[in-house]
Amino acid sequence: MKRYVEVELGGAVRKLRYDFNAIVELEEYFNKGIGAILNEEQVGFRVIRAMYWAGVRAFNKKVTIDQVGNWLQEEIENGKGIEELFEPITKALQVSGLLGDLEDAKEDEEKN
Repeated sequence: MKRYVEVELGGAVRKLRYDFNAIVELEEYFNKGIGAILNEEQVGFRVIRAMYWAGVRAFNKKVTIDQVGNWLQEEIENGKGIEELFEPITKALQVSGLLGDLEDAKEDEEKN
């Protein structure tokens, strides 16, 4: 089973993966644990941008958070909403096996 999801971002298909290092980068960026980040009542643009940045960095260490913000802006201008942008993040977290039940992720993959 692959441990990433593919997402169209910035005019290219990119891999979004949450490995141990990506989670640590998120925790360092927000200065709090991943549980606190994900349990915020409302996940805003700052969290979404950082989540994409950390996930994309697993395959491209040179990408900057501002680049990711520009890519996300393009997606919004092309009609994507915040819920649609958050969906790949949720899937990538599931398939990572770090935060969720891997069996749920396998079932979702088999359905698609």
